[in-house]
Amino acid sequence: MRAGFAKVDMTPAGSVPLAGYFKIPARYSSGIQAPIFARSIAISAGDTTVVIVVLDLLIITTELAELVQDGVARRDPKARVLVIATHSHSCPGGFWHTGAARMALGPFCPGALERLAEAAIESAVMALGDRRDARVATGQRMISGVATSRRRANSPMDQLASVIVFWRGAAKGVLSCFGAHPVLAAELSPGSLSGDLPGEVVRILETKSETNSQTFAAHVSGALGGVGIECDHNLSLEPNLAAAATPIVAAASQVVDQEVPRDVPTIRYMDDVIELPPSPEVQVAFADQSWSARLLLSPLRAFAQGLFGAADFGVARIQAVAIGDALIIGTPFDLGTGPALALRAAARSAGFRVVMPVSQCGGYFGYTHLGDEYVRLPPRGTRAMALYENLMSVFGYRAGDTVVVTATAIIERLAAVNE
Repeated sequence: MRAGFAKVDMTPAGSVPLAGYFKIPARYSSGIQAPIFARSIAISAGDTTVVIVVLDLLIITTELAELVQDGVARRDPKARVLVIATHSHSCPGGFWHTGAARMALGPFCPGALERLAEAAIESAVMALGDRRDARVATGQRMISGVATSRRRANSPMDQLASVIVFWRGAAKGVLSCFGAHPVLAAELSPGSLSGDLPGEVVRILETKSETNSQTFAAHVSGALGGVGIECDHNLSLEPNLAAAATPIVAAASQVVDQEVPRDVPTIRYMDDVIELPPSPEVQVAFADQSWSARLLLSPLRAFAQGLFGAADFGVARIQAVAIGDALIIGTPFDLGTGPALALRAAARSAGFRVVMPVSQCGGYFGYTHLGDEYVRLPPRGTRAMALYENLMSVFGYRAGDTVVVTATAIIERLAAVNE
């Protein structure tokens, strides 16, 4: 195997609309908590080349993903490209020209989409040019005290941090994945441009004083649907970021220190289209809510249906990469905990030891949970957030089950090829 790494600073000059929250008027940046980046890992083995592009953004639109994929294809027509957003709620918006997007991403800014694509393409091409012989170490570690359940108290959580390390002699590239909503900067410093939790994780990994070798790092978000993040509002942003990032960094460091690097002679890539309804099917109510509650929610549903119905979401696609005993499964959703756990189980059954169920990959199609999660109304403590996630389940209440079926079929095909 060969692996290359690169990052490009894409911190905007001046004030820009910040994506993340539905704000009227829009939220604009008034300072920079930390620079933001386009980060790429390019890997090759045999006839297969895959580039994993990670952008400090709230979401990836299909248009942005296609621009990046087309740009990389001009350098390497055979390369497969995953374009992933970290889902920071304090990164630039203004790059999706639809009514619904303007509410969450701020007003459309001409040229913003193209600038983001250029930075992503530059990092990908640099990573392709940086490829060197590499060995791979993989591992998972359980983490507590970072993610919270915001949809239904005491519901199952995906608390595994998954890590892939690409060793090139003493130098290394670390790809980590964990599910926790990156909203700390938006909550505690609303005007700050910030990579939030993913940005803090990679900053620490790349600057750790005890690290004696050059380190490149990228972090992606796992399950996000129904998942919050621990936040102490009595403290400022920096200690909250440190508290959330430290356990993830510790997990990645354990994989670096404890897992044995191995040669990986082949990598496998597969994708497939998710069969979603031809247009958005917005719902809000839970199945057990009364008719009067449904009536009260109906104007909100109608408003959202109108907004989302006018948007061009593109084609929803699952992308999967098998790297030895590790599997990356990229989905274009705020992936709910239920689907994420189901994908982990399917991948383990197929023989994969380390699994990364990734949100915000290749497009944006809203939240998705398993169908059972839309039946019973949660208690008041988490009800408002649950109804919001229902509203943002843009393509209906069965999309999560469809994601699991589609991804499981890909997993089984990849396992069969690996055999």
